[in-house]
Amino acid sequence: MASVVKPPKVEETEFESLKADEIDTVLAALKDYWLETISVLAISTGARRGEILALTWTHVDLDAGTIKIERSLEQTKAGLRFKAPKAAKGKRTVSLPPIAVDALRSHRRRQLELRLAPWSWQARTGCPGVLRPQRRPHPVEQSESGLAEVRAYPQAAANIVPRSTA
Repeated sequence: MASVVKPPKVEETEFESLKADEIDTVLAALKDYWLETISVLAISTGARRGEILALTWTHVDLDAGTIKIERSLEQTKAGLRFKAPKAAKGKRTVSLPPIAVDALRSHRRRQLELRLAPWSWQARTGCPGVLRPQRRPHPVEQSESGLAEVRAYPQAAANIVPRSTA
């Protein structure tokens, strides 16, 4: 019977990606927001959200300006889990532009400052904490940023580097 029935046609939706002149606006809107470093990495490297969330400092070489993408973080019904890339080419070393290296250095400095704070639960428990890979909107209103709603996809964001590094 299944050979007689045609499956429904899947409507292809084309997603709009950021244009080069919109990147500075997005990064300015995310300045000092907790998603700033993740966003800089996504925009400047084209890495997927799960790949970025799976990074640890052992995957980052700030002196060489590279990150090693070896796994991805996904949320399942049972909770969070790390998974290997689907394809062998999924494991890769990605070069970082200066803006990404600066963002990671600042993020590392903030992490160390928090860890040393006497009130830090991370310092007391030794638990590093985990960012959950959920889609949550940024609180900056679209009208404030002047941008249309866009989604970040690695295929569209790969190798787009913001003009300014300040």
